[in-house]
Amino acid sequence: ADDGFDGTVMRFGGGYYAWWTHLKGDLKVFSYYKRYKADVIGFEQEGNTGTLRGFKCRNHIGQTFSVRAGFTRKQRKDYWDTRTIQVGNHIWFTTQPGACAPRHPVFIRIDNI
Repeated sequence: ADDGFDGTVMRFGGGYYAWWTHLKGDLKVFSYYKRYKADVIGFEQEGNTGTLRGFKCRNHIGQTFSVRAGFTRKQRKDYWDTRTIQVGNHIWFTTQPGACAPRHPVFIRIDNI
């Protein structure tokens, strides 16, 4: 993504961690894993501080979950102004087979649409 989020460490709701990264080349090395797509449907504010807490997402079978920002408070304040342009974008994540919701994500990427 060209919005400043590239390379940011992200945390899924529930305490699991993933690295937000662009997947380059083929995924044969990760053939054991499955790729899933979810849509950004909203955002969360941390208290009333004008700080981005994370994004609300929905996957292809209707499950909703949160992707929480793992960067500093100053960066989250800076990104608060860009929160609405992320709504409607796609999140792609690569996770272990059998996990419908992103329980153990390996990679995550957001596509601006």
